[in-house]
Amino acid sequence: MKIGRIVTTGDAIDRLDGIMILMGIDGSILDANIAALDFYGYPYDQMIRLNVRDLRAPEDHASIEGHIRNAAERGATYEATERHRDGTASSVEVRSIPVVVDNEAALLNIVQDVTERRRFEEALRVQHQLSLRLGSGGGVHEALEQILDAALTMEGIDAGGVYLADDDGALELVVHQGLSEEFVANAARYPADAPQSRLARNGRTVRGSYAGIRPESSSAVHSEESLLGLVVMPVAHRGQLLAVLNLASHSHHEIPIDACNALETMAQQVGGIVMRMHADEALRESQRDLKALFDAVDDFLFVLDETGSIILTNATVTERLGYRAEELAGQDVLLVHPPERRAEAAQIIGAMLAGERDHCPVDLQTKDGTLIPVETRVSAGTWGGRPALFGLSREVTPRDRVPPGE
Repeated sequence: MKIGRIVTTGDAIDRLDGIMILMGIDGSILDANIAALDFYGYPYDQMIRLNVRDLRAPEDHASIEGHIRNAAERGATYEATERHRDGTASSVEVRSIPVVVDNEAALLNIVQDVTERRRFEEALRVQHQLSLRLGSGGGVHEALEQILDAALTMEGIDAGGVYLADDDGALELVVHQGLSEEFVANAARYPADAPQSRLARNGRTVRGSYAGIRPESSSAVHSEESLLGLVVMPVAHRGQLLAVLNLASHSHHEIPIDACNALETMAQQVGGIVMRMHADEALRESQRDLKALFDAVDDFLFVLDETGSIILTNATVTERLGYRAEELAGQDVLLVHPPERRAEAAQIIGAMLAGERDHCPVDLQTKDGTLIPVETRVSAGTWGGRPALFGLSREVTPRDRVPPGE
């Protein structure tokens, strides 16, 4: 067999490595090697009665004429989706070389299966897009929805949801797509002792048929949903179950393994989001406790930024001075001192921060102008990760006042 000018067919094509198909300019298949027969799943006598159009997905038919024309003139390399005899499909890269068979123009197609490569590239693309979307901010619920959106672009996955685990090990469905309302209502929550919860606590990813993984789900609602494939991917941290990523298919009896590999990265992102959620809740709880303690103090407490603007005050400040908290937020703390003594207060506070004084005797003034005699002490620290000033003003009587200069 000689490629390029003169070609004779027969056993010679079988000695070539890779998937080889010899076809006429009209697209009819003239010959195919053993690798091609194995790849497409046809016996030889059926293969040579096909046209290349029979191997292409319908969406690629419109481009076949252009590929043949370009290849006949100067050769061509292009990508396509090829169909196998069993109905499955593969992504391929076709190198089409002009040749001559029995004095007739023909094309030798060298076919490379690039399905795995395309899936890997698609998974990387999805993960990149997901990272950009997650990096743009938003709440926990929105982030989990974005992860589920990305998962549903994977081959074979068209439905699913994310469950969060509570402290007792029960699972609650927080986001979902591609499932009927009846199914969601039936699967919205699983107690800690439910088979689904026990399966998740095993900590291992399970992939297979829905019926095989969830044989106990035999209710009419589950049957009517017609789910075929399922992957259950637990997300844990230090042995504690945080969440479960459940992805399913109405068309595939098993989720492709490469899709599952990509989902592992998404599961890690789910874990990070849930950990952030727990950390945020712990911070909110800590802030609530701190605010409760803050408000229980009878003294006037102020948290200021570096410029002296008010960040936070306790209940004593708002109740005694007559301001609402939102009126004070962002205002210069000198607002709560008498106008004629604000310059003095600013100078003394500066001296206190420089270590030259330890208190400020300037009165506080209520919103209606009433003066409250206080001694104020200021210290530097951080609040919310940024430099801050903390002021504590304690009401005093004239007798209690520290003499000036002391």
